[in-house]
Amino acid sequence: MRSVLAFIYYLLALVGCTGGSTTEIRSSADGRDVVHGRVHVQAGLATFECLGSASGQCHFVLFPAECGVVAAVGKRCQAPSFKHLALAVGTSQELGDLPAEFKTCVVEQGGDVAPDCLVNGARRSFGMAP
Repeated sequence: MRSVLAFIYYLLALVGCTGGSTTEIRSSADGRDVVHGRVHVQAGLATFECLGSASGQCHFVLFPAECGVVAAVGKRCQAPSFKHLALAVGTSQELGDLPAEFKTCVVEQGGDVAPDCLVNGARRSFGMAP
């Protein structure tokens, strides 16, 4: 019986039915969305979607996973970002060859983004994947 279940799981994994994880990332000011993005990770492939932005673009900045852990305990991460994406509202992009876990900051304007998602002194949204 275990062999049958293992075989079924293997078949589902082949066709992409393993579920994956989805992270919604949004930042708002005065009750309005400033930036809203989504990251879906499944079977080693990450899909980044720009759902809304005051500037018309979502800027996704990826950091190593340890930056999310460090930020959670109130310390500053010194690791540099390893990927930047700029997507127009309503578009998406798929990426492979990413680390198993990573931290994503989403901001409405391009430029320097700190690992704790501070941009010009204002905190923007972040999410951890997977």
